[in-house]
Amino acid sequence: MPGAITFMSKGRIMQALDEHLKAPRREQLDEVRAGGSLSALGLETSVLRNSQRPHIDDEVLGSGDEAYWAYHQNKAEIIRGAYIQALEMALGIDRPNPPNPPKPIVSYWIQGLDTFEMIVSETPREVQVFMCTPPDRAAAVPPAPADVDESLWIVAGEPRVDAVRDRMASGNYEIEDKKPIDGAPGAFSQRLKGY
Repeated sequence: MPGAITFMSKGRIMQALDEHLKAPRREQLDEVRAGGSLSALGLETSVLRNSQRPHIDDEVLGSGDEAYWAYHQNKAEIIRGAYIQALEMALGIDRPNPPNPPKPIVSYWIQGLDTFEMIVSETPREVQVFMCTPPDRAAAVPPAPADVDESLWIVAGEPRVDAVRDRMASGNYEIEDKKPIDGAPGAFSQRLKGY
């Protein structure tokens, strides 16, 4: 996640989490509530690959020199709490008319805050989880083929879109052309890359 192209991203792990939670089940809620290592749960459910475990354990959740936000405590429990909340909402726990089928859960990472917190939002069609963190360590963009197409587009003025394109190009990523928005002079869109 660090070195994200923009302040909002998904990356491979959150895309895999979206796939895992597209049809939430009570068993998933029970697994998250059971405690234990989040990275172990990620491996068991194929959300994580073994090579990604140090990233989660040491960099995201850790408190040592490798940690991105070492000074924030209880990160694992904050994340766990957010997904318990999201699963309860998606499944309609304690609601007289639970959704049938359950609502999918979609996750995003937003960086640039002073705190580490999770926000859970519900719409008529889905539940959204936002992992909100301080800025990353501005790591270099990893070279291709580390990139992945995000299901996100930036819409901004041309200078900002060009700056984002330059950041993606620094990883030698194959990038789609920026597009002017018809009916919105001066606005351009660009599909984002993640890693």
